Amino acid sequence: MPGLVGFVGEFPGVDAKNHLQAMMQALEPGPDYQRQMYYDQAVGLGRVTLGIFNPQSQPVWNAAGTRCIFLEGELYEQDRLLKLLEPPQQELAQQDDAALLLSLYETLGDECAIHLNGAFVAAIWDTQTRELAIINDRLGQYPLYYAQYGGRFSFASGVRALLADPDLPRCT
Repeated sequence: MPGLVGFVGEFPGVDAKNHLQAMMQALEPGPDYQRQMYYDQAVGLGRVTLGIFNPQSQPVWNAAGTRCIFLEGELYEQDRLLKLLEPPQQELAQQDDAALLLSLYETLGDECAIHLNGAFVAAIWDTQTRELAIINDRLGQYPLYYAQYGGRFSFASGVRALLADPDLPRCT
């Protein structure tokens, strides 16, 4: 199943890359799925995709190399959204939906979400502030599950991917 996975927080004794790969595998992708990822100390983001929408490799980075985005799905009304950006940003934003959403986020911050229409899920990571923003379409056409536990935050497009962490509590 296509979608996003990710986490923020320390996983003592666990390699971030291996944990991210386990989460991506738990989405049960077939052989035709592409897996794209980014990880560093205490953060991991991944995308499992067929490459139909936004076939460009992700993550997409801003010009300064300080923010990246993973997006699965598609945005509608791109021309309307481009008008919210200044001309220098419009050029980068025209590359694909991921670049457009990242440009909107950099211009409008969290408020960009109210302007969006589509079927998508996106994760934006700021390497300087170490903050994660997750944006989902209004109807949840691309599901998103999350858990906060033990100083960690994990999210995924399928519950099975969250359960890839053996430390995730299985009951409340």
